[in-house]
Amino acid sequence: MEKGLWRMLGSVAQYALYYVTDRRSFVYFEFSLEQEPISLQLPDPPVARLATTADLNRINAEIFPLLTGEYEYDKRYFKLLVQEGVLCFLAEQDGKFVHYSWVFTNAEQSPLMDVPFKHSKLKAGDVYMGPVFTSPNARGTWIYPFVITKIIHYLKDYTDKKRLLLFVHGKNPSAVNFFLRMGFKKI
Repeated sequence: MEKGLWRMLGSVAQYALYYVTDRRSFVYFEFSLEQEPISLQLPDPPVARLATTADLNRINAEIFPLLTGEYEYDKRYFKLLVQEGVLCFLAEQDGKFVHYSWVFTNAEQSPLMDVPFKHSKLKAGDVYMGPVFTSPNARGTWIYPFVITKIIHYLKDYTDKKRLLLFVHGKNPSAVNFFLRMGFKKI
């Protein structure tokens, strides 16, 4: 009983710390869908495509076991695969799913509204990208930049959207620099 109480108090303290400090340290980015994304030439590019409900069994078997800790929360998004305006891009390497990126074609109806983003900066035609995950075994193989370019091309070819938005934690300078190199601009 005492262990459970300490665990609960620890969770409350973590949440309070997040709410008071970390929650406000996000860096927000935009990418104009009128510009071209960087061109990536990978020697062995992954297969990247939109997820469908037919993929759910494989997602449960190949991705869900990797979603532990803070990523456990992402599992709930897969229930949204049937919802209009919610897209999930999957990347496959060596016959296994190793990455997903969620895209909400209406930023005003996305998880972006749950963070301290200045909603007055939203524009008609904004898209929000996130959350994303790459399998630890596939990190460092350029899968995420490849998927981002696929998402940008999809949005340009199949929608009338104007701007792609995302955010990263400001305590991760390598992520901030990554998006700047990808052609995103800080908001």
